[in-house]
Amino acid sequence: NNPVARTIRQVAFVVSFIVGVGATIVVILRGFRYVTSGGDPNKASQGKDMIIYALIGIIVTSLAGAIVYFITERFL
Repeated sequence: NNPVARTIRQVAFVVSFIVGVGATIVVILRGFRYVTSGGDPNKASQGKDMIIYALIGIIVTSLAGAIVYFITERFL
């Protein structure tokens, strides 16, 4: 195992973990806002949009981690 590849994978893992935790917190908080919007369409829309953005962030982060792993395994 190449030490450079291992370091890159570890950094990617830590960044993915931090982004994942942050996105999970956003989903929980905005989900709470969405549920407690009390029929206010503005609050409901903001909550729903932020949930969608956080889920997209989780997907992008997961794909980025897979790409980093693939590249470091294949080329380094």
